[in-house]
Amino acid sequence: MSNSSELERLQFLASSRKMEGDFAGALKARQSLEGFYDENFVDTIQQVQNLNQIANLSILLGDLMEAQRSSRKSVALSVSLPEETKATCLMLLSCVLAESEEFKEATVYAERAIEIFESIFGAENDFVAYRKHDLNRMRQESLGGYLD
Repeated sequence: MSNSSELERLQFLASSRKMEGDFAGALKARQSLEGFYDENFVDTIQQVQNLNQIANLSILLGDLMEAQRSSRKSVALSVSLPEETKATCLMLLSCVLAESEEFKEATVYAERAIEIFESIFGAENDFVAYRKHDLNRMRQESLGGYLD
């Protein structure tokens, strides 16, 4: 099977499983895609989007360790991407860490993300305000509700 055929097959499998509500199957397909991306030259944005999907599916399945692993990898890959993408990756990781009760580290990532979001949207933007609310909760070590 050619690389492009395998890529299309895995992408279709991941999407269809998720639409069917088979989150475990979708996660497995996304993880296979991650391996494919690691072995082949693939655009970084595709890799980051896939890793964020892995994190989101892992969250739905209650696997915060896998969500954390894929979020960390996403942050590492996002350094060369647009600022908004980078901030989104940072904020996702911060929320996964907060759900894992790793508040000190979560706060560091959230602060970096909010700084970027503020530079893009402005300090008074509703989205930024919502993220600041999450950051304040992390500082207070409030439990739960970061990934809703």
